[in-house]
Amino acid sequence: MDIGQWGFLFGVLKNSTVSLVTYKREKMKKYSFLIVIVVGLLMLSSCSQELAVTSLDGRGTPVRFSVTAGQMKNVNGTIATRSADLTKISESEITNLWVLQFASDGSFLKSVYIPAASLAAVDVTLAPGTGTHVYFLANWGLSLLSSFSGTETAFSTLTRTLTGEGDLLFSGSTVSGKSDLPMISAKQTVTVPTAGYVDMSANVITMNYAVARITLSYKVTASNFVLRRIRVCNIPITHELCPPVVAKTTPTYPATLTSTTVFNTDYTTVSSNTGSITYYVPENQRGQTSSNTVESQKSGIAGDYPTYIELVGYTTINDGRGEIHYRIYPGGDAVTDYNIVRGIQYGVEGNLTGISSIDSRVSEQTLANSYVLAPGQTVYIPVKRANQSDLGIQFTDVTSSSLTPFSVWQSASGLVTSTMDNVSGCIAVTAPSATATGNAVVAVKSGSTVVWSWHIWVTGYDPSVMNLTQNNMVWMDRNLGALAACTGSNTVDQTGGLFYQWGRKDPFPGVTSGLGETSTYYNGSTTATTGLYATANANTTGTTAPNYNLALAIKNPSTFYYGASGNNYDWYTPGSSGQNNYLWIMGSGKTVYDPCPAGWRVPLSGAWILSGWNAPSGTSNTNYGKWTYSGVTSYYPASGWRDKANGGLGGVGNGGNYGSASTSGTSQIYLVPQNGSVVQGNIGRALGISVRCVKE
Repeated sequence: MDIGQWGFLFGVLKNSTVSLVTYKREKMKKYSFLIVIVVGLLMLSSCSQELAVTSLDGRGTPVRFSVTAGQMKNVNGTIATRSADLTKISESEITNLWVLQFASDGSFLKSVYIPAASLAAVDVTLAPGTGTHVYFLANWGLSLLSSFSGTETAFSTLTRTLTGEGDLLFSGSTVSGKSDLPMISAKQTVTVPTAGYVDMSANVITMNYAVARITLSYKVTASNFVLRRIRVCNIPITHELCPPVVAKTTPTYPATLTSTTVFNTDYTTVSSNTGSITYYVPENQRGQTSSNTVESQKSGIAGDYPTYIELVGYTTINDGRGEIHYRIYPGGDAVTDYNIVRGIQYGVEGNLTGISSIDSRVSEQTLANSYVLAPGQTVYIPVKRANQSDLGIQFTDVTSSSLTPFSVWQSASGLVTSTMDNVSGCIAVTAPSATATGNAVVAVKSGSTVVWSWHIWVTGYDPSVMNLTQNNMVWMDRNLGALAACTGSNTVDQTGGLFYQWGRKDPFPGVTSGLGETSTYYNGSTTATTGLYATANANTTGTTAPNYNLALAIKNPSTFYYGASGNNYDWYTPGSSGQNNYLWIMGSGKTVYDPCPAGWRVPLSGAWILSGWNAPSGTSNTNYGKWTYSGVTSYYPASGWRDKANGGLGGVGNGGNYGSASTSGTSQIYLVPQNGSVVQGNIGRALGISVRCVKE
């Protein structure tokens, strides 16, 4: 089935026809989102508390304001509905206020922080001046402006850096367990006398949202498809306090975006095919428009990083497909505009109803044997992968209740948990800790027989962002399974990663204690074990052609099949006549046994050009492996190996071997960085060595 057939129709009833997406573009309304509390005139000292007060001359005059939150409305002028999910956000609350005052020429006069205030009577002492400019900022917190004393122009371009949605919101809400939205007022022109009192509370100052709101309402009615994850992608890390001067014309905002100046929200796991979800994001309005003519063509602008919603689901039929990704691009309209503007709600409503061959917004992430899982998140792994190998169809129903997941090993107790999601035909693997990183192997049984297993790499590392380009190829900047990229100063237990026998998909634990040759893992989830968990002699187990030990290796992912000289040190077969040279490579592409995540693969031996290396001097354990390759500094740590004849750890801190998908005669070809030089060698295929993945 061609991937083009998996375009999904997001439809709503419109004149008896199906329309792909209906958008609501909503602007802020300049009247109350809160009911202004009417109170009597109180003593000024009882209405608010000022902190972090600065002034050029120390003098001041009391001024009273009243403040309220703004409100969104639909493009037709009707009031917009509130966010569908207010469990974590208090949209209308104003928890704290900054008041900034500038002279008419833009020079700084004063700043005041009010941690709590009666919004109907905000009392501040301002510096005297004619036509001064006053700004109010709500829900930004004390630290943001505590040291600011620049000009009004500098203030208008002030930014903060974001790493996630939590940075965008204020977490100090007085509403238990919720966060507040940052707001800012328009410029207020105020003449402050040198003495007396000014009451401006009759003119209520409207606070405008400094974020946009994206709300997706979804309903899936497509057969044989289950929705499981949703996120928002390409969110700029730069957030301006004041509205950027942008109207889909130059200059745009942000000026440029790259893969390192945007971030994605962590996946939100959904358990139903119907629901609603809301995200808050900074503006991403860079004049992004296209010449699309229909909604199904709104599939992004190459290199421009527009913000989009990504829905991920799975087909429940045994078709060999992996994750299906569907992208929706909110904006000023449903066809050509990609701009996200602060203070505007982008509502996306629709039904995922069927299959289309013309939708360019759908893509497929192929099935893999390794999954990168962020701490605290969940990944869904289609069990249909088990039916793609040389073993053929091992079960016919991917949603069968007879399929049960379990943990083969993990590097820390409780690192991951796994359950069977029989609705989608996936294993749901969760890393419950928001901070713990490590590695695990989970498997699924059909009855009592293991039919497939997967490596779970629990890490905050994103290989699509953190990588190196060398020899015209994109490489991960660390070993597969490493807990950190090698810098020449950290130890092998963090940088070494996992070990792989040539042609096998399942990893074996690497070093877990400094530079010592020890490896501790947890059998299941609680029992700690030191050393290798199981070994078997390939000479005595591999007796049936043509697959020899392949079926055993799949059924026993925790067994290291060692070789002896009589079988060319191969785990797969007892003799050279039965060797398989295509376990990791078929043509020029990866096979079903490749251990790298989707989109990555084990490199061919030609990926390394030996003359392109500049080797360091010295063999210090802390800096061994620092190389300059094709003009780019990279690190290949001395992670050691697992011996081909017994599976034991060796060479840790002194040598590193890196596998390729290529073979030579009866051996595998591998990279050997060593003191003063880098060579390619040939060695038995039962050796367990490191893997550095390259992008497909």
